[in-house]
Amino acid sequence: MPRENPAVSIIVPVYNLEKLLPRCLASIAAQTTPDWECVLVDDGSADGSLAVCRQWAEQDARFRVLHQENQGVSAARNAGIQAARAPYFLFVDADDTILPETAAWALERQARHPGDLIGWVLHDQTQTPPDFDAPPCKQYTKDQLQAYIFTVPSANVTNKLFDASVIRQGGVQYPVGQPRGEDMQFCIAYFHAFFAARPDAIVRQYDLPLYIVHGDNGAERASKKAVAAHPIEWEPEQFRGYLAVLRQEYRQMSDSMGGLDAVPVEDAVNLCRQYCRRFAFALWAAHQLGEPVPRDFYRWPEIRELLGVMGKKKLYNAYYWPLRMQCTPLVRAMYQSDESDSKKLFWKVYWLGWYALGGKWRTR
Repeated sequence: MPRENPAVSIIVPVYNLEKLLPRCLASIAAQTTPDWECVLVDDGSADGSLAVCRQWAEQDARFRVLHQENQGVSAARNAGIQAARAPYFLFVDADDTILPETAAWALERQARHPGDLIGWVLHDQTQTPPDFDAPPCKQYTKDQLQAYIFTVPSANVTNKLFDASVIRQGGVQYPVGQPRGEDMQFCIAYFHAFFAARPDAIVRQYDLPLYIVHGDNGAERASKKAVAAHPIEWEPEQFRGYLAVLRQEYRQMSDSMGGLDAVPVEDAVNLCRQYCRRFAFALWAAHQLGEPVPRDFYRWPEIRELLGVMGKKKLYNAYYWPLRMQCTPLVRAMYQSDESDSKKLFWKVYWLGWYALGGKWRTR
């Protein structure tokens, strides 16, 4: 019989995944700790997914089934949060699997570091047996949150153990109706609520593959679906003077990490890509608002450090050469292309720069 108050709630949104769902649920049922519940939220599936959910619930009472009209993955996860009873949550997508040790290891590591945020990594295929005893771990404090946000693992909701009290007390929810990026929105809201409640806590990001994204999911995966082109949406009045604001944010991020050069290369490549793109947006926004760009912009220590580290470590993104050449009109045009219906200019510049550098610089 399931416990009234399980140690962890595993929340699975389900939509039209009748064929892949049994593999996911079998991986949950195989957890080495028995102290879990699984909240299955069928989001109005038109295939046999709901029947699969109910069949598993009949076989194992730790599986609970909710059914709602189709509202999207965010609404399904929000419904799962509302129904979940455990003090900690795991999110699993219905076409993925978790290792048998995932829940037990996450709970044990949480008990070892109470109050901290425990994370791990995703893999696209099963690896050799991981080292559960001493996996490499990167740590981020509240002051280093901005740096963590721009690392690849931060944006995923399926590679963290979430504290239910932080979610509920902080009013953290998935953004219903948002066509993309709902994971990132939820995670950022959670990070801020987490550090507001626990300013001295640490994010512990372990290099441990506890979650498997299968390569044979194909078109069944929501993340593989095409996203319709969209116009640039922004609130102009929120970005007046944004170049100066972004400069200060970058400086705080870099200082918190001991300088961008001290950041591990696998994290630096994403940090550089994100900040190049944000400086490009700032230049574009300044033009839209009729604001002058400081004459010494390209001599700012922040810009020199950003481009210098990219050159030293051979970290590539499309904005590198236009920023290096101090070609502000091209940077603005590239951002416009990147965010508008046609990305022709963006990709043209990307590949010209890539081949000019010999095609050997790191992109991820």
